[in-house]
Amino acid sequence: TSREKECESITFYFGEDRNSTEIPNALLKTAISLISFWKEKSGHEEPSDEVISFLVDLLIGGIPNSQKEDRGAAGAVFSGSKRKAVSVDQWVMLVKAQCAFIAKKAANSAPISCLPRLC
Repeated sequence: TSREKECESITFYFGEDRNSTEIPNALLKTAISLISFWKEKSGHEEPSDEVISFLVDLLIGGIPNSQKEDRGAAGAVFSGSKRKAVSVDQWVMLVKAQCAFIAKKAANSAPISCLPRLC
């Protein structure tokens, strides 16, 4: 059921050493929504809020041009099935983020399989 899917764990890879941790699916979805709707009011390109900057770097600070799709949101998989945890629709939402810095970073880090939908 969809409720079971919400509770399913996500294996999330980060850092150059490809460290991993398990997080709840709901936490990943919430973080994606939060940074997608973030609007930078200071006029700076990068978010001035340190927490948002940290989330952006952790979630979508992956390797540009998707050469390595194994870190951050691009590499997040459901722990049981190993299916990609971030849907194409979620990538579209990130690429259409209100903050240009976040949108650009998401576009550069999106998996190759998502690129046709991002145009």
